[in-house]
Amino acid sequence: MNKSIDFIQDVQDTYASLTKLTMCIVDSEGNFLTDISTQNTLSSLIHQHCGIEKYVQESIDSLRGIPKTILIDTPLGLKYIVSPIKVQGQITHYLLAGDLLEKGTRSFVSKFILKNFQEINGLVEEVETLPELSREVIAERLKKVEKAAEIIEASLACFNEQEHRSQTSFLSETLESIRVEKVVTLNSTIDKMIELYSEVDFVGLALKSENDQFTVDAFHGENAESFKGHSFSMGEGFLGHTAAVQQYKFWKDVRNDPRSNGFEKYGLHPISIFSVPVYEEQIVIGILFGGSTKKEINDKAVLEQMKLNSSLLSVLVSYQHIKENLQNHLMELATFNEIFRVITTVKDIKRILYILVDISTNIIRGPFSCIVYKSLSNPSKMDVVSRGLTAAEINDYGHDVAQRISSYSVGDFDIEHPQIKTTNWGVRVLELPLCYNGVLYGVLSIGLNPHNKDEFNAFLSSLAVAGGIAIHLCQDFQEISKEDQSLSLLQDVISQHDQKSYDFSIKLKKMVEDFTIYLGENGFKDLNKVSGLAIYDLNFLEKYIQNNDLLKIVEGCKKVLNHEPIRRRDSQILGLVYKFLAEGETIEVVENWLDIDKDIRSNFISFINQRSITETNITLERSDSPIVNKRLNNENDNLILKEKLQLSTREIDVLNVVLRGYNNREIAKRLFISEHTVKNHITRIFQKLDVNDRSQAIAKVYQLGYTPNKSDI
Repeated sequence: MNKSIDFIQDVQDTYASLTKLTMCIVDSEGNFLTDISTQNTLSSLIHQHCGIEKYVQESIDSLRGIPKTILIDTPLGLKYIVSPIKVQGQITHYLLAGDLLEKGTRSFVSKFILKNFQEINGLVEEVETLPELSREVIAERLKKVEKAAEIIEASLACFNEQEHRSQTSFLSETLESIRVEKVVTLNSTIDKMIELYSEVDFVGLALKSENDQFTVDAFHGENAESFKGHSFSMGEGFLGHTAAVQQYKFWKDVRNDPRSNGFEKYGLHPISIFSVPVYEEQIVIGILFGGSTKKEINDKAVLEQMKLNSSLLSVLVSYQHIKENLQNHLMELATFNEIFRVITTVKDIKRILYILVDISTNIIRGPFSCIVYKSLSNPSKMDVVSRGLTAAEINDYGHDVAQRISSYSVGDFDIEHPQIKTTNWGVRVLELPLCYNGVLYGVLSIGLNPHNKDEFNAFLSSLAVAGGIAIHLCQDFQEISKEDQSLSLLQDVISQHDQKSYDFSIKLKKMVEDFTIYLGENGFKDLNKVSGLAIYDLNFLEKYIQNNDLLKIVEGCKKVLNHEPIRRRDSQILGLVYKFLAEGETIEVVENWLDIDKDIRSNFISFINQRSITETNITLERSDSPIVNKRLNNENDNLILKEKLQLSTREIDVLNVVLRGYNNREIAKRLFISEHTVKNHITRIFQKLDVNDRSQAIAKVYQLGYTPNKSDI
């Protein structure tokens, strides 16, 4: 039985890693079947205080009779998922997964714990580190836990059959390889399946491609090479039928069935065929199929195990998609790093244009990429920088774009939905404006192959935004110093990849500036410059910042956060504010941090207390919010928000606070309106901007050149 427990443990560990939940399996008496997966500090505190065995056994009576996977409240106000596991139709075990913090309940849970569980030291602090999850995210995790329970159910049934011990070894090894990130491919997994079942003569996997088409991606059996690449439509033949009904199917004798022609034409003569849908979440993304060519398959256990293999492939496909997405994300970061390096070191616009062209060509791998650039010093002149175009094509397409640019403005482009044009020789072209602050500098044009999808459109749009900023800085570099350009851009770029980190950096910079003003001392100019970049790795900043004084401040901050001795006041201030914001903005964090000089801690506590009172008093003494008064004095910004975006005065108030990174509750407090009213304003803002979320709204208004004054908030 040890192998079976090891396998179940691997399944549990894998899903615990995928869902980021603490998991365990107990029997109907509360006895543990598996070790706890992803045990964290929060669960350890609860288990140590309550006694984990006693805690579970006291809860087991309330779990009996649960027919399906559900969400249950814990005594602390958190939630956990319970999924019953059946063997031969009877519930024998429960898969428990937690802890989850529902969105909007953190304050309630923390107050409840402080009132009822004061004896558990550190519990509130650990709850503060839990992410608040929306109902949709919780539902997704519930489905994954339910899928894990299904795999465990099937595996327990499988383990009752001694003749299928080799199957458990195969599944365990594959799941373990996934968990420890060893290379596992669909082809190698399919090849191993065929070795396990003597009655099965061929096994294959077809993956969904386009227009409800499926293509055989992996196959093991007779005439394997000819069968790979075979395509079928939804509802076509045996395999298409499974894709359409999304159910497991088994055909015992298909020798006279006309649907066998889909196999016969490739030299495969099946007798029995099974077909199982492979899912990613709730969507069928593949079909696992197989069968026999020598005799009928009569072993029902084999067919049941193929269902289990389908679930295994679902995990494998999900895992591979996660890795692919991570690799794409890393590629995007590497690309933007290159752009930033150009922005901080190059003042030659032509070189920037060539880099933008080369990067876009490498991403799309299309027939050509070019930029038609309009010089501000000579508006009648257009330059074309290209890769992949002949002289005749440059003259043809470049002339067409140049004519359009001469009469276009930024408003003629839909930044979030790039234009698709077609050249005179029939190539589709993605066109992206290079603009900043209402000025159109040119158009980045990328030729598309027939198979190109729109998966890179968002990244290319961001690339064009960065290109517009780079051109603007090159043309206007005398207005601000090169150092200030670098610092500003390094902070702004965070919003392109991690809105949460960007919001944190803005809040960090604002609080450092306010605190240094409160201290009334000189000598914090460099600190205020670099404070928003403290979230970056020091090695990264060294590539783009030449000012050693700025780097020393960040280096000292890192040492402060690592509890290393440092005497620099500016580094201590930055480290203190960073930790205060990162750990829930509680005064206890400041009071208990003895690494910071006492006078700094004392002044900061006074600053926090006075800051709250001062903000409330100032706002109450004004008939309108400070945002409205100050913003209305800026005629250009007022035109952008009121005329271009059709926002009302109160919607401008709300948008300005949104741009500074505040949530609905904080906005309500600052503007003295209800959260419900804030939500209604934001909904109308999204509708007028034609966006779906805050990050899109922020990107849109920034793209139009609107930037809120730091003094607004």
